[in-house]
Amino acid sequence: MSDKKKDTKKDFKKNKAMLAYGVIQLGSAVVSAVALVAIALSFCSLKKESKFFNECVE
Repeated sequence: MSDKKKDTKKDFKKNKAMLAYGVIQLGSAVVSAVALVAIALSFCSLKKESKFFNECVE
């Protein structure tokens, strides 16, 4: 009986660790996606600015 309790405690700790790992990995993927969107939007505004600058120079 005591061995079963130890096994279930180990399993619970292992499951908890795996859940934490999954949450952290999912969170980092979301942060990366948001960063890529921010970079893409900054390139769009940079393109507009360069187009405006070229029109002014011409």
